[in-house]
Amino acid sequence: MPRVGIITDSIHGLPPELIQEYDIRVAPMGVNINNKGYRDGMDITSRDFYKLFKEMDSPGSTSAASPGDFLKIYSSLARVTDSMVYIGVSRLVTATYNVAQQTREMFLEDNPGIRIELIDSKNCMGALGFLVLKAARAAGAGKNLPEIIEIILNMIPRIKYLSVLDTLRYLIKIGRLPKTAASEEKLKFRPLIGMTDNSGQMQSFAPVEVPQALNKLLELADNCITPGKPVHAMIHHSEYVEEAEELRRLVISRFKPVELYVTEYTPAALMSTGLMTGLSLYT
Repeated sequence: MPRVGIITDSIHGLPPELIQEYDIRVAPMGVNINNKGYRDGMDITSRDFYKLFKEMDSPGSTSAASPGDFLKIYSSLARVTDSMVYIGVSRLVTATYNVAQQTREMFLEDNPGIRIELIDSKNCMGALGFLVLKAARAAGAGKNLPEIIEIILNMIPRIKYLSVLDTLRYLIKIGRLPKTAASEEKLKFRPLIGMTDNSGQMQSFAPVEVPQALNKLLELADNCITPGKPVHAMIHHSEYVEEAEELRRLVISRFKPVELYVTEYTPAALMSTGLMTGLSLYT
């Protein structure tokens, strides 16, 4: 059985058609809104989320993907392959990696002939997604598990994620910032966050005035790539489809990417930050 099964979680940022094309298995994160739990992207879609999010009376939360979902994935893949790899969102921002690890140990006790490897992407969204896509393409080309692991580990330092959040109003509403932050002056700025230093921690950058948000995002992105090398990019959006389209035009003009996707954030990706527009890329 030469095929290697590819597993990730719902913070992968990839378009649904690529998930289907490469038979990538996804463990959904948990999303909790108004004391009701959902499985990210399965029990709740992004469209459902926006209305619920704006009407929340108290802060929502996210939780790790469940052991049950990982066991189902491991069991399903074990029927067609003896090798699989989970490439997950940074273990420093969620317990999902630990759940995948603990569940693997349980599964291997009864299935000692199966090999399951875990890789911490030290990133999220399309940065994670590009690793998953690279692994899936390598598996489709007949690469074995050690070869795929080597490819992904070599690629991790090159993947970058950046996003510009909405003005502070939603962060205040969901309780991530105190109400005292709601001054007119502060609402004229948009926060910038990302994962660009390979630490696995979410970084905060200096807030930027609203009209300059996308230009600042591109400026930060420019510092993350190797000049002269082909750029692969993925744009992520919430409700701001027009802003994502503008970012797409700017990315094409500035970086001339050889590969470009536009995808929608899932509820779990938005719960802790509010609405935002993001960019993942690597060279």
